[in-house]
Amino acid sequence: MADFNAFVIIFLIIFIIWLPQAIYQILVWSYWWQVKEYRLDRFWIFLKTADGRQKLGLNIIILKFIVLVFSFIYIPISLLLFFYQDLILIKDLFQKRARKPVITKRINKIYITGFFGIVLTIFAFYFLGFRRALLLGEFALILTPYVGILWTIPIVKRVKKEEIQKAKAVLSKIKPTVIGITGSYGKTTTKEFVAHLLSQKFITAKTEGSENTEFGIARKTQKNVFNGTKFFVVEMGAYKKGEIRKLADIVNPSIGIITGIEEQHLSLFGSLQDIKDAKYELIESLPKEGIALFNLTNEYCRGLYQKARQANNSWKILGYYAGQKRINFNEKPDIVLTPEKISSAGCEFELEYENENKRFYAPIKGLHLLQNLAAAILVARQFGLSWKMIKRGIETLVMPEGTMNVYRIKNNVLVIDDSRNSNPSAF
Repeated sequence: MADFNAFVIIFLIIFIIWLPQAIYQILVWSYWWQVKEYRLDRFWIFLKTADGRQKLGLNIIILKFIVLVFSFIYIPISLLLFFYQDLILIKDLFQKRARKPVITKRINKIYITGFFGIVLTIFAFYFLGFRRALLLGEFALILTPYVGILWTIPIVKRVKKEEIQKAKAVLSKIKPTVIGITGSYGKTTTKEFVAHLLSQKFITAKTEGSENTEFGIARKTQKNVFNGTKFFVVEMGAYKKGEIRKLADIVNPSIGIITGIEEQHLSLFGSLQDIKDAKYELIESLPKEGIALFNLTNEYCRGLYQKARQANNSWKILGYYAGQKRINFNEKPDIVLTPEKISSAGCEFELEYENENKRFYAPIKGLHLLQNLAAAILVARQFGLSWKMIKRGIETLVMPEGTMNVYRIKNNVLVIDDSRNSNPSAF
């Protein structure tokens, strides 16, 4: 009896110290799995980076395994490591930096899987002893989020199929003109600018934030497209060839915009050519009378522009350019924006379009944003917006959150929040 009581006391001490850091590790790993869209390819690449290993706490996890496997005084040292992680949890909670996923049905199922991993560890204490149980528990903390992802895949596939069917039904009924936007950078801002200008004359819907996956687009279609909607502006993202085509199959765009090509997500795509091919899938998905727009400020987009012009089809091929230095083109851009004056408040620029010259002011900070605005103005003109409407739209532009947002704080310090961007061409 005394031995059993001693076992219970030791178990409680170890478990109370182990449990908080175990729960936090499941939360952190589940958070990053969610950020990486539950994709093994994206998560694995993240795991291989120094930043990923640091954010996942991989170094201390490895240290715990080493101590548990090789140390004969494993319990005291392990307890110190667990206690150290508990302190990190307390610190992160106090500083409001604790990582936690957005609550969804899938993440709840992953939590349940993690809970079973913890329960398994509790039983293992009795049957395997403390050291082996802790080893099993540490393996469970790493594996249970992924196990949760695996067994929810059939459920997610079924739900996604249903959501896509509902989205297609909405679009078939309402019949809005769909504008698809893709590129290595500038997608979200271009989407916001296009939707804002078109809304000066038409009822316009758009996908929200930077949601650009099958699931996100299908659900936002159902939420945002309603009777009377004339335009639906859709951001499209991809990490591999074929994914843009899948998105296009959902919404059937009649206008496609490629905002720019860079060597982004190269480890997922495999090569720059694969990136260009993947983005061009949007253009290939356009109907015979579709409109394709290319950012001629970008070298790789110029190549795709020429490819589209050489294709044997009836697409309307348009190009836009924005910048201080003009580049010689085989074909003249359909619209050119040249910055004249820029400040912390906004940008004054000259516009050239069909032998017309206009001067506008836009409350945007950053010359690169003129590329996104050029695309929006070009789209607006294709659908009959007057210069007066366009001027009103330009002057009332609002930047997306985390995109060149300028704040003035204490001591007159100017803060520029461009945290959404990760591509140098988007800075």
